[in-house]
Amino acid sequence: MNNLHRILSTAFALTLLLAIGGCSTDEPLSGDNYIVDFALMSDGQVYPAKITGERIVVPVPKTLLQAPLGARCKLSIGATISPNPKEVPSWSGSGVPFTVKAANGDLRKYTVVLDPQDVTASEQDPTGKGSTYSSHLLTDEDVKRLGESGVNVLIGDLVIGAESGDETISDLSPLKELKEVRYRLVINPTYTGDLSELKNLQRVGELVINGTPPNLKEIILPELRTMTLGLKINDGRSTLERISLPKATEIGTLVCKSPALTTLSAPGLVTLGSLDLVSGNLTTFSMDKLQSIAGDFALNGDGESPLTTLSLPELSSSEGSISISELPQLSELRMPNLVRTGAFMTSRLMLLKELDLSRLERVDQELKLDFYLYNSKNTALTELRLPALKSVGSRLSIRAAHGLPSISLPELEQSKEFWIMESSALQKIEWSNKPKHIPTLAFDEIDLAGTVDLSGIECSDLILYQSWKSMDKLILPNNLKSLRFTDDDDNPIEGALPEIEGASKLETLRLEHINTRELILPSVLKEIEILDVSGSAFTALSAVGLEKVGELKVESGSLLSISMPILKVAQEVTFDQTTALKSLSFPKLKSIESLSLEGWRGNSSLSNLDGFSEVESIGSVRIENYRALTDYSGLKNAVEHDGLTEKGWKLKGNKYNPTFEDLKAGRYTPSMP
Repeated sequence: MNNLHRILSTAFALTLLLAIGGCSTDEPLSGDNYIVDFALMSDGQVYPAKITGERIVVPVPKTLLQAPLGARCKLSIGATISPNPKEVPSWSGSGVPFTVKAANGDLRKYTVVLDPQDVTASEQDPTGKGSTYSSHLLTDEDVKRLGESGVNVLIGDLVIGAESGDETISDLSPLKELKEVRYRLVINPTYTGDLSELKNLQRVGELVINGTPPNLKEIILPELRTMTLGLKINDGRSTLERISLPKATEIGTLVCKSPALTTLSAPGLVTLGSLDLVSGNLTTFSMDKLQSIAGDFALNGDGESPLTTLSLPELSSSEGSISISELPQLSELRMPNLVRTGAFMTSRLMLLKELDLSRLERVDQELKLDFYLYNSKNTALTELRLPALKSVGSRLSIRAAHGLPSISLPELEQSKEFWIMESSALQKIEWSNKPKHIPTLAFDEIDLAGTVDLSGIECSDLILYQSWKSMDKLILPNNLKSLRFTDDDDNPIEGALPEIEGASKLETLRLEHINTRELILPSVLKEIEILDVSGSAFTALSAVGLEKVGELKVESGSLLSISMPILKVAQEVTFDQTTALKSLSFPKLKSIESLSLEGWRGNSSLSNLDGFSEVESIGSVRIENYRALTDYSGLKNAVEHDGLTEKGWKLKGNKYNPTFEDLKAGRYTPSMP
């Protein structure tokens, strides 16, 4: 503080008059009645003027407006000036008139006007050229001294109050002329006043509120234009209720986690670095002119906020993510001019009725519209149109929108994943005929009805979880590799698979917990690399069109019979925990690389392997805990064709466990000699 006092006293308190005797004409200058050079001076500091026509403007620090100033001027040869500049008592006001008379009597009028300049404090140079000065004010007396210095631009930090202790500041009125704090303006918790006296503040590098200053209920800065780094309310116990920045056009990071905040108003804001706002009392949010966001925008109502409308009508782009969450009363969310964003996410907006993203074309990462909250449902949103959306970089997901009968995505061209979950009223997705690239497509607990045509989609992975029961026909996507039908394992809903068109080959087909008496694979499927069937709601499994399978795995405690009448080739066949299995039928099957019938629960129903009687080659056989199995004559054809070897023969825990030598000797049942 002593250093600051010394610098400011030296810089601004000395106002001695340096009188220069009138105007000189000792140089051969052109013209006959002109002021060709003019300057004012104080304490050896010269303030040159700018002469434009008959108007002379002199920039001087505002602290010199009432001070006596010396003058220096040069006239045309032979000219004289009236009044004499050294006799001017005051240069303030609307201007000082002068008359310049040429030697021949011609007159010319001039007016000298002062242009008050901000007074800048810095550590080495009071004009603020190229250096910084930070001031930490601990008492009201410190505030008073800074105010009396006339400084209204501070290049550096300004810290108000101590972080802790008994010293306090209660009055900032001496700083009412402060216009700029180039770096940080820090308000510490020992400050006991408000910020109303900073009404002329126009620019701040960063405003930081530490702790909970007891009387700081509002931040209202009516003249503030920019906060380059932003505003930070660092304490989640803050009692701040209102932030109003009516003229702000640029704010960096805006962090406020004040549970008491009801209003955030920055109606003129054009650019925003990022927002992290959490408040359960927020009722008003205004950024009507906001056009761009450089980082993330996160608004969280903490599950209690009464905010009903959120509108950013001019926002066109966001480089980071936009996240709107925990606003239980929000009914309208409007961003009608948003074209591009890094990500867009909603969460727990249970009463949202209107979502306007009518110009949104591109989401670089995730687009997530999630309305799930425990067992609650959003039934208010009855229309979802994204008419301009073309691409989503990662996942597009919609969850728990139980009031939506349809979703319109006419321009969608690509999304890495597309998930629709727990939307019980949804029956239709309105696609365009344009080619679409969606590698993973998932329908989870929805009720798509009639013919569902996905043929225009380039998709490798299609998942249907409790979402096919009302389908009559499913036309598969182009280039599909994996298809999965899954029902709830505890309470599957009865319903057969729909008719399927559009693919004869799949890499993977998974059927899980399908609740139908006879599970019939679509006849269109001819080749499947991995066929995985599990569940306990069906008793019969048949694949009437399947000719070739790589890995066949069946796990079911209710299954009684398996029939694949035209299957010719299978690499790996595994029946796991098939405790009720009684019969197998593979009448065209010629080759199996490995056959495994196992499971700790065992099987007490299957007595023979006649279903494999046409098989000529089996690489290995493993059968365990089939307690009724006594007849292995279904493998006779493979043994006689030398298609079965001793190395791959493993039996354990079955009713009859013949050795490989037994098979070669024809002892396929215990009764054979």
